[in-house]
Amino acid sequence: RGPPDAFDVHRNTVIHALVQAQADGAPVTRAVLGADCFAALARDRVRLDPPRSPVLSTYISGLGDFIDRAMPIAGLPWLGDLARLEAALVDALHAADATPMPHGAWQALLADADALQHARLVLHPACRWLRSAHAVGSLWRAHQGADVDGALAALDIARPEQVLV
Repeated sequence: RGPPDAFDVHRNTVIHALVQAQADGAPVTRAVLGADCFAALARDRVRLDPPRSPVLSTYISGLGDFIDRAMPIAGLPWLGDLARLEAALVDALHAADATPMPHGAWQALLADADALQHARLVLHPACRWLRSAHAVGSLWRAHQGADVDGALAALDIARPEQVLV
Protein backbone atom coordinates (compact mmCIF):
# COMPACT_ATOMS: atom_id res chain seq x y z
CA ARG A 1 0.00 0.00 0.00
CA GLY A 2 1.29 3.44 -0.89
CA PRO A 3 1.20 6.67 1.10
CA PRO A 4 -2.16 7.66 2.57
CA ASP A 5 -4.37 9.56 0.24
CA ALA A 6 -5.93 12.92 1.12
CA PHE A 7 -9.20 11.27 2.18
CA ASP A 8 -7.43 9.10 4.79
CA VAL A 9 -5.65 12.13 6.22
CA HIS A 10 -8.90 14.13 6.34
CA ARG A 11 -10.82 11.24 7.97
CA ASN A 12 -8.14 10.79 10.64
CA THR A 13 -8.09 14.52 11.34
CA VAL A 14 -11.88 14.59 11.77
CA ILE A 15 -11.86 11.53 14.03
CA HIS A 16 -9.08 13.03 16.16
CA ALA A 17 -11.00 16.32 16.48
CA LEU A 18 -14.20 14.53 17.52
CA VAL A 19 -12.38 12.38 20.08
CA GLN A 20 -10.67 15.50 21.45
CA ALA A 21 -14.00 17.39 21.61
CA GLN A 22 -15.41 14.61 23.78
CA ALA A 23 -12.30 14.56 25.99
CA ASP A 24 -12.45 18.34 26.41
CA GLY A 25 -16.15 18.22 27.31
CA ALA A 26 -15.89 15.31 29.75
CA PRO A 27 -12.58 15.58 31.61
CA VAL A 28 -13.78 13.78 34.74
CA THR A 29 -15.32 10.95 32.73
CA ARG A 30 -11.98 10.70 30.91
CA ALA A 31 -10.08 10.70 34.22
CA VAL A 32 -12.29 7.94 35.65
CA LEU A 33 -11.86 5.72 32.58
CA GLY A 34 -8.24 6.59 31.88
CA ALA A 35 -7.02 8.29 28.72
CA ASP A 36 -6.67 5.14 26.59
CA CYS A 37 -10.04 3.62 27.52
CA PHE A 38 -11.78 6.97 27.04
CA ALA A 39 -10.14 7.44 23.63
CA ALA A 40 -11.32 3.97 22.55
CA LEU A 41 -14.84 4.76 23.75
CA ALA A 42 -14.81 8.13 21.98
CA ARG A 43 -13.55 6.56 18.72
CA ASP A 44 -16.32 3.96 18.90
CA ARG A 45 -18.83 6.73 19.39
CA VAL A 46 -17.52 8.63 16.37
CA ARG A 47 -17.99 5.49 14.30
CA LEU A 48 -21.39 4.44 15.69
CA ASP A 49 -22.94 7.80 16.64
CA PRO A 50 -21.43 10.57 14.49
CA PRO A 51 -22.26 14.20 15.25
CA ARG A 52 -25.40 15.72 13.81
CA SER A 53 -24.20 19.29 14.09
CA PRO A 54 -21.07 21.04 12.83
CA VAL A 55 -20.67 22.66 16.28
CA LEU A 56 -18.19 20.45 18.14
CA SER A 57 -19.25 21.65 21.59
CA THR A 58 -22.69 20.07 21.09
CA TYR A 59 -21.27 16.60 20.40
CA ILE A 60 -20.71 15.95 24.11
CA SER A 61 -24.46 16.04 24.79
CA GLY A 62 -25.07 12.44 23.68
CA LEU A 63 -22.06 10.83 25.37
CA GLY A 64 -23.96 9.73 28.49
CA ASP A 65 -26.64 7.98 26.46
CA PHE A 66 -23.98 6.36 24.27
CA ILE A 67 -22.20 5.05 27.36
CA ASP A 68 -25.46 3.62 28.71
CA ARG A 69 -26.23 1.88 25.39
CA ALA A 70 -22.85 0.82 24.10
CA MET A 71 -20.50 0.61 27.03
CA PRO A 72 -21.89 -1.25 30.02
CA ILE A 73 -18.92 -1.18 32.34
CA ALA A 74 -19.10 -3.45 35.36
CA GLY A 75 -18.86 -1.47 38.55
CA LEU A 76 -19.53 1.92 36.91
CA PRO A 77 -23.34 2.14 36.53
CA TRP A 78 -23.10 5.88 37.19
CA LEU A 79 -20.71 6.65 34.31
CA GLY A 80 -23.46 7.71 31.88
CA ASP A 81 -24.87 10.17 34.44
CA LEU A 82 -21.40 11.58 35.06
CA ALA A 83 -21.04 12.23 31.32
CA ARG A 84 -24.53 13.81 31.27
CA LEU A 85 -23.50 16.14 34.11
CA GLU A 86 -20.40 17.21 32.19
CA ALA A 87 -22.53 17.75 29.08
CA ALA A 88 -24.87 19.95 31.16
CA LEU A 89 -21.86 22.02 32.24
CA VAL A 90 -20.83 22.50 28.60
CA ASP A 91 -24.42 23.38 27.64
CA ALA A 92 -24.60 25.93 30.46
CA LEU A 93 -21.31 27.47 29.35
CA HIS A 94 -22.65 27.97 25.83
CA ALA A 95 -26.20 28.96 26.80
CA ALA A 96 -27.73 32.24 25.73
CA ASP A 97 -27.06 35.28 27.86
CA ALA A 98 -29.96 36.57 29.90
CA THR A 99 -30.38 39.42 32.33
CA PRO A 100 -31.25 38.13 35.79
CA MET A 101 -34.03 39.67 37.80
CA PRO A 102 -32.59 42.47 39.97
CA HIS A 103 -32.36 41.76 43.70
CA GLY A 104 -34.74 44.60 44.51
CA ALA A 105 -37.38 43.17 42.19
CA TRP A 106 -37.06 39.79 43.95
CA GLN A 107 -37.54 41.45 47.32
CA ALA A 108 -40.60 43.34 46.09
CA LEU A 109 -42.10 40.18 44.59
CA LEU A 110 -41.52 38.15 47.75
CA ALA A 111 -43.11 40.91 49.85
CA ASP A 112 -46.31 40.94 47.74
CA ALA A 113 -48.15 37.62 48.12
CA ASP A 114 -50.68 38.45 45.40
CA ALA A 115 -47.99 39.41 42.88
CA LEU A 116 -45.97 36.32 43.79
CA GLN A 117 -49.00 34.08 43.27
CA HIS A 118 -49.45 35.40 39.73
CA ALA A 119 -45.79 35.69 38.82
CA ARG A 120 -44.38 33.57 36.03
CA LEU A 121 -40.74 32.94 36.73
CA VAL A 122 -38.44 31.67 34.00
CA LEU A 123 -35.16 29.97 34.72
CA HIS A 124 -31.98 31.32 33.19
CA PRO A 125 -31.17 29.60 29.85
CA ALA A 126 -28.00 28.18 31.40
CA CYS A 127 -29.90 26.20 34.07
CA ARG A 128 -29.78 22.44 33.73
CA TRP A 129 -31.20 19.86 36.14
CA LEU A 130 -29.84 16.34 36.49
CA ARG A 131 -31.36 13.58 38.61
CA SER A 132 -29.18 10.56 39.21
CA ALA A 133 -29.43 7.40 41.25
CA HIS A 134 -25.78 8.00 42.06
CA ALA A 135 -23.71 10.77 43.68
CA VAL A 136 -22.35 12.08 40.38
CA GLY A 137 -22.34 15.72 41.50
CA SER A 138 -20.19 14.82 44.47
CA LEU A 139 -18.00 12.63 42.25
CA TRP A 140 -17.48 15.52 39.84
CA ARG A 141 -16.69 17.92 42.72
CA ALA A 142 -14.24 15.39 44.20
CA HIS A 143 -12.23 15.59 40.99
CA GLN A 144 -11.95 19.40 41.23
CA GLY A 145 -9.79 19.51 44.36
CA ALA A 146 -6.16 18.77 45.08
CA ASP A 147 -6.86 15.65 47.18
CA VAL A 148 -8.93 13.62 44.70
CA ASP A 149 -8.13 10.29 46.40
CA GLY A 150 -9.18 11.59 49.82
CA ALA A 151 -12.40 13.08 48.46
CA LEU A 152 -13.23 9.86 46.62
CA ALA A 153 -12.61 7.78 49.76
CA ALA A 154 -15.28 9.79 51.61
CA LEU A 155 -17.79 9.52 48.75
CA ASP A 156 -20.86 7.27 48.85
CA ILE A 157 -21.48 6.87 45.10
CA ALA A 158 -24.68 4.88 45.76
CA ARG A 159 -26.40 7.94 47.28
CA PRO A 160 -28.89 9.49 44.82
CA GLU A 161 -28.33 13.15 43.94
CA GLN A 162 -29.97 15.92 42.02
CA VAL A 163 -27.71 18.57 40.54
CA LEU A 164 -28.66 22.06 39.37
CA VAL A 165 -26.11 23.44 36.93
